[in-house]
Amino acid sequence: MISLSSAVQNAFTKVNLSPHFTRIFTAKRLFYLHRSTLWAVLVVFLGLNMYATTVIPSRHSELLFNMLARPFSSDARLALASSLHEQGLEQQAERELTIAQQYLVYTHETPTNNVLGARSSPADLLTQWQKEPEKLKQQFFFWRQVSENHPDYPDAYIHLGVLAYQTGDIKQAQAFFSQALQQNPNATLAKNLLAWLQKKE
Repeated sequence: MISLSSAVQNAFTKVNLSPHFTRIFTAKRLFYLHRSTLWAVLVVFLGLNMYATTVIPSRHSELLFNMLARPFSSDARLALASSLHEQGLEQQAERELTIAQQYLVYTHETPTNNVLGARSSPADLLTQWQKEPEKLKQQFFFWRQVSENHPDYPDAYIHLGVLAYQTGDIKQAQAFFSQALQQNPNATLAKNLLAWLQKKE
């Protein structure tokens, strides 16, 4: 018959197969290791965030901060609206232009944003943006006629490719750039634009 103490000792030996592990990695050490690892990860993410904000400043975030710093300035809203329009965010850009126009009406101020000395109001800018798709269609139709009348003219295909890209049709833009390269294999602009579009995919 096996005594109770030898049974307990056998069970303890079977459970404690690696006694050195518990001596090295005690619960207290595991707790501190876990906590220090979390802090290290947090510091790394914070450092990456600070690096990204200093090295890669976002123009849009600067304009947004400028608008928040001067919330009743129509110029700050116009700059933000232009940035939003460039990014293709038409609804947000139109909203900012509408707010800027309302500020101009209520404050009777003159917009100071000028391009080559010409001052434009938010309403004029909005009208201009709304006419852009029609202008692109007219330009596309013009260059399409040029390419049909002069099929060996590679610049017509380059213009068609750029216009197709501006309307969002990347496949058609690539086809036009390829067609320009068929007409002139040395057309470096068509090569560069085609390579740039292929990288974007």
